[in-house]
Amino acid sequence: MNFQLYDTKFGKFLLQPDDVIANTLMADHLWEEELSLVFDKYLDRSSVVVEVGSFCGDHTVYLSKKCKTVYAFEGELTNFYHLISTLFLNDCYNVVPENRIIGNGEMVRLASDKEGDIWGWNRRYNASGGRFVVGSGERKAERLDDLNLPPVDLLKIDVEGMDLRVLKGASSLIDEYHPLILFELNELVTADPFSEYEEFIASKNYSIENLSPGNYLATWREESHEENA
Repeated sequence: MNFQLYDTKFGKFLLQPDDVIANTLMADHLWEEELSLVFDKYLDRSSVVVEVGSFCGDHTVYLSKKCKTVYAFEGELTNFYHLISTLFLNDCYNVVPENRIIGNGEMVRLASDKEGDIWGWNRRYNASGGRFVVGSGERKAERLDDLNLPPVDLLKIDVEGMDLRVLKGASSLIDEYHPLILFELNELVTADPFSEYEEFIASKNYSIENLSPGNYLATWREESHEENA
């Protein structure tokens, strides 16, 4: 792998020039910059964030500089080592990195090298969703509800088609803390229609806002909840 160290507007990163996220950082832009507007509007130094699918840590570094604590979950081991290097380079000592596949307690079959290559370089390595984590055999997709997390202000999910499973595995966390939720609907790889996302989000008394193609913000309808109480 041809990694090179780049000092960007958002921090220092080991990057490969053939990666789309790397190219975005090299141009001093944040990947999916619309998400940073949410970070800037809602988060401060008291905020706790759970990020599921951290990849190389591009958003993790940004969140680390704004928040009290970031719990960063990355299932693909290559990505996880990349994430660790990013955190070290940027002194992100308020980030708790975990090499876990997160979902709803289901067993997921890992992808062989051959299967991973079907999706090309970016899809193979941005593979927190489990079905695209390169390896052999199966691993359990752990539930956030089982990890004894503290009160959470933002739940950010980007796991290549498995976002709904992560949400369902965080059902109690959502009920207790009512965090903001950022999630992605990757129609190329998901088996879950958007209607199922809408049904789950509505069941939690949340509303959904489309931020950009594939990216959504869900917010708890506090006033509605109090009126119905």
